Amino acid sequence: MKFSIRKGFTVLLTPLLLTACFSFGGGEEKQTVDSQQPRFYVMDVDRGSVSPQQAVERILYLADISVSPQFAGNTLMLRVGDQEYAAQAGHEFIIDPQTMLGSQLERWLQKTGLFSRVIRQPSDSADMVMDVTLTALYGEKRQQFSPEAVIEMQFFLSSNTESARRLLFQTGFRVEVDIDETTPGKTVTGLQHGLEEILVALEQDLSDYFSRVDAP
Repeated sequence: MKFSIRKGFTVLLTPLLLTACFSFGGGEEKQTVDSQQPRFYVMDVDRGSVSPQQAVERILYLADISVSPQFAGNTLMLRVGDQEYAAQAGHEFIIDPQTMLGSQLERWLQKTGLFSRVIRQPSDSADMVMDVTLTALYGEKRQQFSPEAVIEMQFFLSSNTESARRLLFQTGFRVEVDIDETTPGKTVTGLQHGLEEILVALEQDLSDYFSRVDAP
């Protein structure tokens, strides 16, 4: 399985654009006994072990992810035209993308050690706030394009001050994962690989930011 990740990266509003390519193996979609039965999917990525280096007194409030309306529902979407998406009836995420990706991001960030705590409810105790937008989550099925799973996310880190928020850092990633064919199962597998690469890249960018900047 091959994929590319396109990245827009900003620290203290200074833009830097990078492009990279990656490749790794992926499993084949399992055959199902009854193709008429509804299928439910989950995207589950795990950083693995917790970082031995832990930040002190850096509490992050992770706000609910903002999802583009066309991808906010549970039903898997395939792109079939330039301005046309087709919902795949009977193929659904087990929970909505906002909740599913929010829980994955929370778990990953907590394990990085870059924050002393990651909380999901607004609190004056939080030192920083992270806002996230999901702008693409679909399988590419247009005839003029190769089969791909596409996921795109933007991240905004701000200070949590009483007067007004101050944007500290922003970055965004679009990952296009090559798949054998645009079936629901292969699309979800590709999206999961794409999400993992986004979280790996996000962690690296945050680590670079905190190593360079005197963060609050």
